[in-house]
Amino acid sequence: MAPSAPSAEACLGVVLAGGQSRRMGQDKALLDWQGRSLIDHARQRFADAGIAESVVSGDRPEHGGIPDQHRGEGPLAGLLAVTKAHAGRRLLVVPVDMPRLPAVWLARLAAASSSACALHYDGHPLPLRIDATLDLRRQLTAWLDDPAGPRALKHLLRALDAGTIPPPTPSGLEFDNANTPEDWARINA
Repeated sequence: MAPSAPSAEACLGVVLAGGQSRRMGQDKALLDWQGRSLIDHARQRFADAGIAESVVSGDRPEHGGIPDQHRGEGPLAGLLAVTKAHAGRRLLVVPVDMPRLPAVWLARLAAASSSACALHYDGHPLPLRIDATLDLRRQLTAWLDDPAGPRALKHLLRALDAGTIPPPTPSGLEFDNANTPEDWARINA
């Protein structure tokens, strides 16, 4: 019997929301996007994409958040905390501050056929489909325990030889994220 194709339902949605929002000057996850907070919008997008289960990465008890054990170390620390809490799961990771990303794009990435342990849209490290393997946890732990270790997601994607798929449209506006008040104003224009 041939293995079945991946499906969105098999993924655990992960909202990266553990940052300190220093450049924004206020908590990005709580910014209002079309009548709901960015964190609630991100979780609803997973549901709209057919991903029934989602978690929040970050110290957010009101959302059942999974706190980083390496605080202040960026998305890799959030990813490590989630991989420890949900070992063996296939994760679909999105940043909280990327509200324009269509749910159908999440579903497409989740269901893409690829044997790579990590998969993302070409030219965009997030969203990311990644398998929460023991090897991934070991790699992230080694890097985060080393003060000189890599902290950028692009280094992890390179180390994992991540696969890519082309974005559905070339505009790139769907990948806009908000790190500053100016970014937020542009996204809301």
